[in-house]
Amino acid sequence: MRKKMLSVLLTVVLLSTTFAGCGKQEASTTPTAPTKEETITIQYATWGGAAEKATEVEIIDAFMKEHKSIKVEIIHAEDSYEDKLQLMVAGGTMPDVVSIGSVHIASFASALSPLDTSDIDTSQYISDTLFTKLQYQGEQYALPKRVNTKVFAYNKDLLEQAGVEIPGTDYSIDQFTKDATAVSKIEGVYGSSALYYGQWIYQFGGSIFNEDGTVAFNSDLGKEAVQYCVDAANKYNFAPTATDTEGQDVLQWFMSKKVGFFGDCGPYYLPTLSQITDFDWDFCNAPGNGGEMEVVGVAMSNTTEHKEEAMELIKFISTAKAAQEIIGGTSACPVTEDGKVAFLAQYPDKNMQLFFDAMQTQTIQPIVKGASSVINTLYSAIYDRTKLGGGDEDVSVVLDEVAEEATALLKEAQK
Repeated sequence: MRKKMLSVLLTVVLLSTTFAGCGKQEASTTPTAPTKEETITIQYATWGGAAEKATEVEIIDAFMKEHKSIKVEIIHAEDSYEDKLQLMVAGGTMPDVVSIGSVHIASFASALSPLDTSDIDTSQYISDTLFTKLQYQGEQYALPKRVNTKVFAYNKDLLEQAGVEIPGTDYSIDQFTKDATAVSKIEGVYGSSALYYGQWIYQFGGSIFNEDGTVAFNSDLGKEAVQYCVDAANKYNFAPTATDTEGQDVLQWFMSKKVGFFGDCGPYYLPTLSQITDFDWDFCNAPGNGGEMEVVGVAMSNTTEHKEEAMELIKFISTAKAAQEIIGGTSACPVTEDGKVAFLAQYPDKNMQLFFDAMQTQTIQPIVKGASSVINTLYSAIYDRTKLGGGDEDVSVVLDEVAEEATALLKEAQK
């Protein structure tokens, strides 16, 4: 009996010890607050060649260094960017943040989220229009990232040989005509590269669209601009036709000393132009009223689940000194004063300031839904039907007929 009681007591003690041990073990494994902040992953879509991709990677690395709780995955498209973006929108895989040209905002507005810019100091931008021209229907859909302004490059040696003075600040179309014609008298040399109507309509003071989104390219100024482009090749004979240059790189003509003026010259040509060593060259203002420029912005998807993180990335790319200095060190114009310093330092012996002066004079095309199809139709008609290309039709008739077609395209796009 005594042995039985001892056995019972021993069992009770062992059970008590076991439960006591379990209680201590549960306390020691209770989850504690994480020591590191949770990482949020967002996607960022952009486009460009190898150099542009390397720049984007550098910007994103700088962002993640400052925002350790945000991981950014880059979706890069070398070409057909807008088409690929449309497919992602249709498939419900729109990235959180996207690069977008100002002219394309209308086409993607339904997939974008209007931005709260109440804390953005717009005075840091080189020009107010870089910010305001990314607005559509009263909403700010993007912040500026970089801008493409257009100037002219010229061969100093050829101008000197032709007795042409270096163009000054105010460069008129009449003076350009005289200068390019004089240079074209040199054997085997064109005074200018082929004239690009998309720029010259603005240089003449016209536009492709009115601010209200209606067609404007068949105005008197528009017709005068196209006729001038035709006459440059067929009357004044200082520029090649589109047929003459088909399949050829006219920039290489300039580098080979076969062209005095190289027009429609954006900052993206800088790496190639910098390779010139056998003649002196520089930049001058585009003749007339300056031309057209495009602003590239950064926008937010309206389906993102990480609005705060997406906005942090957008603001960083648009306004952070680190990001804009990276852009300024490339072949793209930055949008802030910090980036401008870096851009100007690249080629101190060239008139790089003109790319920024142009921001005050050049026109940003209004954001118009259906603009791409209109522009494609217009350019095809000009080069197919007038002497600028392979046709022989009257410029005024062609533009009036295309205007009717373009108006119908715009109405269809609004549906």
